[in-house]
Amino acid sequence: MRRLAYILTALALFMQILSCSRDPVNDDPEGNNQEGSSDHPCLMLKAGEEAKIKALIDASPEMMTVHKKVISQANSALKLGPSQYKLSGGDLLNVSRQSLMNLFSLAYTYRMTGVSAYLDGAVAELKAVCSFKDWNPDHYLDTGEMALGVSIAYDWLYDRLPDEVRTLCETALRNFALKTGLSSASNGQWFKTVSNWNQVCSAGLAFSAMATRSIDPELSGKMMDMVEKSMPEVLADYSPDGTYKEGPMYWAYGTGFHAVLNFALSTDGKSPFVNDGFRKTGWYYVHSIGPTGKSFNYCDANSSVALDVTEFYFAQLLKDPGVLFHEWRMLGESIPNHRLLPAILVFLKDYHPGTPPAPSGKTFCGGGATPVYYARTSWDSDAAWFGIKGGKAHQSHAHMDQGSFVYDAHGYRWARDLGNVNYANAQGSVNLWVFTQTSTRWNILAYQNLYHNTLTLDGAFQNVEGKAEIIDIVDDESRQGVTIDLTPCYFNVSSVTRKACLLSDGTLEITDKVTPTREMPFMWTMVLESGVNASVESGSSILLSKGGKVVKVSVTSKAGTPAASAGKWNCQATSSYETTSATCVGFTSTIPAGKESEYVVTIKP
Repeated sequence: MRRLAYILTALALFMQILSCSRDPVNDDPEGNNQEGSSDHPCLMLKAGEEAKIKALIDASPEMMTVHKKVISQANSALKLGPSQYKLSGGDLLNVSRQSLMNLFSLAYTYRMTGVSAYLDGAVAELKAVCSFKDWNPDHYLDTGEMALGVSIAYDWLYDRLPDEVRTLCETALRNFALKTGLSSASNGQWFKTVSNWNQVCSAGLAFSAMATRSIDPELSGKMMDMVEKSMPEVLADYSPDGTYKEGPMYWAYGTGFHAVLNFALSTDGKSPFVNDGFRKTGWYYVHSIGPTGKSFNYCDANSSVALDVTEFYFAQLLKDPGVLFHEWRMLGESIPNHRLLPAILVFLKDYHPGTPPAPSGKTFCGGGATPVYYARTSWDSDAAWFGIKGGKAHQSHAHMDQGSFVYDAHGYRWARDLGNVNYANAQGSVNLWVFTQTSTRWNILAYQNLYHNTLTLDGAFQNVEGKAEIIDIVDDESRQGVTIDLTPCYFNVSSVTRKACLLSDGTLEITDKVTPTREMPFMWTMVLESGVNASVESGSSILLSKGGKVVKVSVTSKAGTPAASAGKWNCQATSSYETTSATCVGFTSTIPAGKESEYVVTIKP
């Protein structure tokens, strides 16, 4: 019977979508769309604003695609049934994320359609998660995400919730979120951190406070005061240019929750957490994605990219559709599940961007905690593109990868970043979240400079306290690039610099200058993308091939600098907690003490 009810509901809704004839606000045969209470809904989408989303999806096939996907997520939530308390690896995060997706999608779909099955599904989910013993405050991300989902559903469906469910939600938001968030034990996990944790937890707790302020104004006020003190530190980290020290993948996570929080604050008549750097950060993310559709995945990340909700916030904030360049293309593909997906339609209800043009600029240079630079020959899919980074290893999610780069050309990625390892597998074997010089975190091959596209000097790890800064920018008709000072990142050197430039023909040229204080081995490494074949042509050149395309990697040394020898070797993890496997190519030499050695490597498509 449950399966039949699900099928009938989905069929009725599908017919409704095709006709698009019902007004979700004014045409409500079931009597489900009554005027909201004076306090609800207050989070992001006020009473009656469903009509704005209806106009948006009527006018935009792309937004209709998003709308249908949200409904699909809501239908899946009905089929899945209420969440159950189940820890995995010591946390509840998977459950919290699924519940957030279920509640956000169900609440949205009910508000847009008035179909009672979605209200019933949301009520069942609220009853389940608000009856949990807790929301696992020991891993506070779990609480933050769960609180966000419960707050949205409680607020958006307030007038339709049974009295006992309202009370259950209010009690859970008070005890599981607001009180634990204000306690000193929980503060230590997120309140003072400048990371995605702060943004996610602040969003969930601020939503909890705004949703329940009429019930407990004192407790809600204390929480909002706490968020007001906490978030400015995170906001300052976007200065001056919008870079995100934890990389593009964690940018999408932390900034996504930051965007939802900002939008809710603005809707509520409060000031959002925005500065000049934050206004630029949407462009940081746009440039971080290469022509292959893969990102520069530094900082515990993978390179795959899916539709990003956050850029839709920046499109309406900046009134600039250009930040949606990648996202609009992805709307033509199969949209994956996303727990914040309804926010796209809420963000754009007052701003219809239209088809975005290709960005006008082809480079991005940003300072801050993790300086990064991107350049491309064009915005076409077969363009050449590279990214290079500075920063330091002793910060959240960082690797020993200062001076590392990635490179796309001919529609393929050639130089890659190995990314991260499975946290659950590694956590019991290494000090995964300790970033000191002697931490066993650096036993992970994917986190060492030896297996990043940078230099290894004297066979040693980079200095985790040394920060690499961009010290010069090259920008003319024939080449664009930067020079990075890597001196603080190495031991027993008086100077190390790396200059990386993308030439107009797509060639990447990297010039390394090293002055050691003692004679030492020099190793230049490039980690190859999976499927790239490599053959050493001579002592100074390596030929790479994939899919019928060829790239040549060559080295020359300045007069008086010892010649470097080309080589090929494997990166193969043997530990129980790491599965890293890759082919590396590069050049090795021994450089003399007290004298500058200079090598120029060209990667030519």
